[in-house]
Formats: sequence, C-alpha cells, structure tokens
Amino acid sequence: MVSIQSFILKHKIMKITPMLFAAMLCGIGTYAQNAVECSYTSISSNITTNTTLSASTLYRLEGCIHVTSGHTLTIPAGTRIMGKKDASSPGMLIIDKGATLSASGTSSNPIIFTSDQTPTHKNPGDWAGIVIEGKATNNVSGGIISIENRACSIEGGVASGANDADNSGTLQYIRIEYATYPLTLLSVGNGTTIDHIQASYADRDAFQFLGGTVRAKYLVSLNAKGADILSKFGNRSLVQYVINLRPDAGAHTSSGDLSNSIVMGNNDNAGGGYAGTPANHPVFSNVSIMGPLYCGAGTISSDFKNAVFYYHNTQGGVYNSFVAGYPVGLRMEDATTLNNADANDNLLFSENSFYNNTTEYSNNGSWPGTCASNMTDWIKGLAGGSCDQFGNQFQSPSYTVGYSSTICGNYSTTTPTFVLGTTGLNNASFPSGSDLDNVFFTSTSQKHGALNTSTDWTTSWAEWNPQAFDPCPGMRPAAPTGIESLANENTTIQIAPNPSEGITYASFDAKQSGSIKITVVNSVGQVVRTVDRNVEKGSQRIAIKTEGLNAGMYTVIVETAKGAAMRSKLVIK
Repeated sequence: MVSIQSFILKHKIMKITPMLFAAMLCGIGTYAQNAVECSYTSISSNITTNTTLSASTLYRLEGCIHVTSGHTLTIPAGTRIMGKKDASSPGMLIIDKGATLSASGTSSNPIIFTSDQTPTHKNPGDWAGIVIEGKATNNVSGGIISIENRACSIEGGVASGANDADNSGTLQYIRIEYATYPLTLLSVGNGTTIDHIQASYADRDAFQFLGGTVRAKYLVSLNAKGADILSKFGNRSLVQYVINLRPDAGAHTSSGDLSNSIVMGNNDNAGGGYAGTPANHPVFSNVSIMGPLYCGAGTISSDFKNAVFYYHNTQGGVYNSFVAGYPVGLRMEDATTLNNADANDNLLFSENSFYNNTTEYSNNGSWPGTCASNMTDWIKGLAGGSCDQFGNQFQSPSYTVGYSSTICGNYSTTTPTFVLGTTGLNNASFPSGSDLDNVFFTSTSQKHGALNTSTDWTTSWAEWNPQAFDPCPGMRPAAPTGIESLANENTTIQIAPNPSEGITYASFDAKQSGSIKITVVNSVGQVVRTVDRNVEKGSQRIAIKTEGLNAGMYTVIVETAKGAAMRSKLVIK
C-alpha cells in the first residue's frame, strides 16, 4: 500500500488563509444531507446479463434500471435495496417484457426495497418504485399500454402474440417503502407468482394492476395516498387476502381519482363508454379495508372518497370483504357501469360487511331499472332477479368486528395484531359457478375480510413503522481482500457535501471486491481521520465523519491493498 507519509512528503499541501477559504466556499452548491451514512453498491446502468445480487450487500437503484429481455435478476432473501431520492431521476426498477425477476424472500428474511434517506427523513415518493412489464392481453388499442407522467418510460403488452399465461418471475415476501408507485403490473400474465407483498407510504397508488391476468395473495397497503389497489385497461386479476390500512388521516392526494381503497375502471383513454376487449374484470376476495374513519379520525380531507369505486364501464367483483372507514363504502358511476351491475350481471358485490362508513353505498345518475329498481334493491338482493347481490352485511343492526385495538395504536411503540377475535362478521362464501369458483381461491376462509382466528399472516415479514427502519446496520460483512485497482487509473474520488459540516461522503468505483483505506490529511501533513472498509465491486459511497475538525483544507486519500490510490480536496467549514 502506498505510504501516507511518502504521499505527504511528495505533495505540498497548501495552507488555507481565511480569505482563500472564504473564496473557495463561493459557488459550491449545497447537498442534501439526509441520505444514509453507510457504504452501498450503486446500480446505475441496465442489467443486460443474468445477475444475482448478494444479501450481504446494500444496493441503491440510481435512475431508470431496466432488466432487459431474455435476462433474469435474482434477489436472494434478506437483500436490501434502496431507491435513490432524486427529483429528476429517482431510482426505479423495471422488468422489461421478456425479462424475469426472481425475488423470493421468506417470512423471517424478507427482501426490502426502501428509501435511501435516513430514519425520520423518509417521505412518500422518495423513489419511483418497481414496474413489471408483461406480455398478457389488455384492452388498449394496439395492445400496448404506455404509461405517461412517470420518471421512466414504461409500457406493457404486445402488438401481437400476447400470452395470458406469460411468466415474469416470482415476487414473495417483499417490502416496498416510500415509493411513488410501489408495484406497477403492466399486462403481467398469470404464470407470474406474487404473494406476501407490503407497500408502505406510497405517494400515489400502492398496487396497480393494469391489463393482464396476474394473480396475487397476501398483499398489504399501508397509508398510501392514492388508491391501495387500481385495476384498469382490461385487467382480469384474481386477488385474495389483502389488508388495505390507512390510519393516517394525512395519507391522501388531490390528484387523479383522489383517495380510494379499491378502484376499478375499464379504460381511461375513452372514459365511461369504452367497450374495448377484454373487459376489465378483476376479482377480489377476503379484503380488509380500514380507511381513516375506522380508527376515529374525525373530520377528514375531502380528498378521501370511497372504499370501493367502480366506474368507466368496468366489470368485476369484490367478495367476502370488510369495508370500513370511508365517506362512501361502495360507489358506482356512469351509465355503462350501472348497466353492468343491473342488466348485464357482470359487476358484482356480494358477501361483504360494511362498517363505520359515512354512507354505505351510492351511485350517480339514474339507475337503469332493468332488473333492480334501484341500488338498494340490487345490493340487498331484493329485486328477485339474476342481478341480486347476496350475503352483504350492513352497519345496522350493529355487530362486533373482533379486530385488535392495536390496529389503531401507535406503530412506533406497538406492533398491530391481525388475528380475528370474537366476531359478528358473516361467514365467507364461495358459490359454485361464481367468480370465486376457481382453484386459485382458498375456499376455507372463515369470515368476511382478510383475517382469521388462528394465524396472523403478516407476522415477521411486514413492517408497520418503516420510518424507523435503517437499512445500514450489519449490512457490510468482511469481503475478500485483493482489490488490484480502482475503476481506472484516472478515476477521481468525489467528495460531497464539500464544504462539509459534520459528515461527508467519498464516492468512487472499484473494479473488484477487497479492502480499502481512506485517510484524511490536514494542511500540515497530519493524519486526522482514517476509515477502513471491505467493499464489493462497483460504485461506492462511504461516510467520513468530519465533526471536530478545524476549518481549512484537507486531502482525502483512498488506497487499495495493491497500492493504487486516488485523492481529492476537502474543505471543512
């Protein structure tokens, strides 16, 4: 390793006068100092070969990261991946059509996607989220769904050769925190496996099912601002066991469809009269919806609208669910949507329990009256025709829900429990010949909602206080020695923030894994700080504490075990 003393002897380090120091401060921009203070490996370019990450390495997604067609990204259980917070180019992971994501966490060791900001500084929308692009059918003219107003260009579906059994991989036991859109599924096929996914503090929609036939079980949405679940563009997903929880009355948005729990629309491109095929017809069973009114929020924003919202000529159904805590429990809008419920019998809402909604159900415009004379007759099964809905439980007479009071507790001190106690909720039902007559659905479910009396399926893997989660501790076990060089001989170390107060970061590239030493030398040649690290191959960002150092100019030197070195200037205010 190059001797620090020989470097000091060979390089005269100038002394900084107060006037020169002040001049150096001019024109140096400020830098957000809330990013994590530990080493990580950057993922800053597309993944164009089969790639397996390491659970012992902390990663950061920087910009639009595509896994390209024909390749698989494998993420082992326990891997932690941060999304870069950047207003113009936030981190986003995109699984292209024809590519595969193999991400299998476990109950005791989930995969975690989170913000790169330190605890207490995380916010919804810090990074962009995960997008899966599939080859299943949708109802967009031409077969391709192009999504606008995103940080990256994304599209799903194909112009020809669509495959509803398309397989985009496996996603199991995954937490996705503080993204704008945590998980977007674009024309994803039912060969894909999705279960045990938690999306927390989404700036917009937590889960988007846009076209496609993908199936999913055991989903959790915590304090999303937009929709917990959005289904559009000819989506025909089957989904069972979902907890949509929004105890934070501040978790709402004034844009788009505003703040709802489940939203079903057919195709936004043509509004309520759109009749393109396949029709939007998702099926949801055993959902527990708990909006802000469930925990007694009192007066809430007018942005909060509906627990379940059907519009734009959608079909589909919600069954065996607990619908609570919104201004309106079920809302249906526009003539074609109402006709699907009344005359066509392909928009359904049965075996659901309403609780603590301001209004249980409503519709706009005139009810068609083909089968039922009004929405009340339809939803209560009083029409005496094929359109009758069955088994719905209303707020009167009152009943005991049986959910734990910890659900409305302080998550910074209490972990909520999702086991059903003594309850007056109706029994679940899975009639033959209905939307629920499919081997995908577990028909032994006990009651309306996602909870049962014996097992809390969120235990161990879900996180209810992600603001306090720090991805850094214990993430950097010793790596093998033997770094031969940095990325290239002319690479310079980047120091930011510079000037520094309290902490700065050294960013550079390494060709191989191995040991490095960072040394900070003052203007008279004294070594005032040292940092030893074992690093993985790739981009590095290592924290250097500058607290207690006198104002002035310093030199930061990065050395490798094989003698390569690079250096940069650092100003301390």
